[in-house]
Amino acid sequence: MVKSHILYVGNQLAAKGYSPTSIDTLGIQLEEVVEVKKYSDKKNPIFRLFHMSYGLFANRNWTDKVLIDTYSSSAFYFALLVSQLARLMRIPYYPILRGGNLERRLKHYPRWSKLIFANAKLLVAPSGFMQELFSRYGYHNSVLIPNNINIKKYPFQERKNIRPKLLWVRSFASLYNPQLAINLVEKLKPTYPDMELCFVGPEKDGTMKACKEMVVYKGLEGNISFTGKLSKEDWINRSKDFDIFLSTTNIDNTPVSVMEAMALGMVVVSTNAGGVPHLIEDRITGYLYNIGSLEELEEIINNLLNGNLHSTSLAARKKAENWDWEVVKEKWKHTLKND
Repeated sequence: MVKSHILYVGNQLAAKGYSPTSIDTLGIQLEEVVEVKKYSDKKNPIFRLFHMSYGLFANRNWTDKVLIDTYSSSAFYFALLVSQLARLMRIPYYPILRGGNLERRLKHYPRWSKLIFANAKLLVAPSGFMQELFSRYGYHNSVLIPNNINIKKYPFQERKNIRPKLLWVRSFASLYNPQLAINLVEKLKPTYPDMELCFVGPEKDGTMKACKEMVVYKGLEGNISFTGKLSKEDWINRSKDFDIFLSTTNIDNTPVSVMEAMALGMVVVSTNAGGVPHLIEDRITGYLYNIGSLEELEEIINNLLNGNLHSTSLAARKKAENWDWEVVKEKWKHTLKND
């Protein structure tokens, strides 16, 4: 069978010091299934938008389909422009629904949303949460293809006796609310003076600077560390020294970092934002608390450290095995095969 020719449009900025996004990972994996060209790696947003448009125009006679990573922030407009250019060129396009706050776009920008989503060949939802959300707004042309991981790259380590060793992995942005994790350490330090919280991730909007100042102000330098951006291999290796994976996000879709932590056997404690409850079954494969609730978070961590809650380590790993690339690849093959 002749392979499809796919143009993949997204923010390919890992080489520029940003956290890898789908186009950096899935874009490479899809080469096993289809022929792929990717746009864009330009750091400047204006240049990136022009480069995406150029890529579509230059490959209009080569590509069969266009995949568009579709986010809810300013990159939403990238998806809007590229999708409409694809329509003009009569090229089928497939928005991949990445943005954790896409409902805001659906609700407040219905006309622009309709231009993108109603005219798409198919919407690719990485979670049941996102598929259900779009269905509520009348978009039923979707297929569920979860985010994936290469399970072999995540050495499983069962956490049985939980220690006060917390790991947080994400870009530093206000919507991920890392300050909540700092407040947690402040609350629990009198009971667990050796508590350790490690922040892994690059600066995005000034939040890291604010967090570092907050740590100094609260006198928590001995308990909280910042690594900055680490390679996936480095943070996976570092995770061996930690038992609890902490997510404090206010808005989310299906965070790959949570999936990775589950594969590693860490006990995940996360807000119930967005699609996270579709990843974590509360008290089975992890623990959920309400967005921004320090009290609930403190109670869960305390109970884990006191042995009053069971470890979800093994169940989390078993669920993560369903997200292995070898499993998810078959869904992409079916979706992108030549008609």
